[in-house]
Amino acid sequence: MPTPGSALRLLGRIIDRLPPPATRLSVEDPSTTLQRLIDGASIGRYGDGEQAILFGHDIHFQRYEKTLAKRLRQVFRSAVDGFLVAVVPPVEELKTADPHKIARWRLYEKRFAYLRRRRQRFSSALVFRFRGTKKFTEANPAEITAQYLRISRIWQGREIVFVSHDPGVPDRPMFASAAKRQRVACPPTNAFSEYQRIHDQVLNASQPGNTLVLLSAGPMATVLAHDLFLRGRQAIDAGHLPFSLHHPANRAASP
Repeated sequence: MPTPGSALRLLGRIIDRLPPPATRLSVEDPSTTLQRLIDGASIGRYGDGEQAILFGHDIHFQRYEKTLAKRLRQVFRSAVDGFLVAVVPPVEELKTADPHKIARWRLYEKRFAYLRRRRQRFSSALVFRFRGTKKFTEANPAEITAQYLRISRIWQGREIVFVSHDPGVPDRPMFASAAKRQRVACPPTNAFSEYQRIHDQVLNASQPGNTLVLLSAGPMATVLAHDLFLRGRQAIDAGHLPFSLHHPANRAASP
């Protein structure tokens, strides 16, 4: 008897055996994506976890759910102006020399290429993890610090609603320039099971066109960012950004 996600796992294996598409993914550089966010865009990011769910697999903090996989496919092909769909750049632009990571990301790129819309262009999923690209590997420390300070411009003087399992996230030093900070709690595992509750609480805690929503909630964050954007909020799938010790403010406060 088929198990949950078996058809999608089969689809993944079929794609893996196909030749690479004639055209590769077109991914803008992290600095361009960052400027779009500073200018008010929202973003959903696709990495290891989202790829796993899309093709029928559990990950350690989110079990596969049919509805989540369906929504991730819908958002991936979104053509709504102002909402950025982000993937990891081609491996040639990454700084890793690990052959296993290179092979994995080539596989992901191929799968994403078969799922995309015709002529779809992508933003960079490494917008907050830009140190993983060759461009910033070769940058001097001052340039890297400047890039992190540019990130802070997204929330400077604004109200932030965080979606995270960690109650300490709003107090991270990197967010000190925000005008107001509050949090909507989500569970550390299987957050999508509480999607509607989290969605509604964020709407109640925010105002269209005013509040910034930063989400650190696994694959659910990609879907929720899209849906909140459609309700007039700037919503950013921030991933591990709030926990980054590379940001100058967080690094200075770290013991």
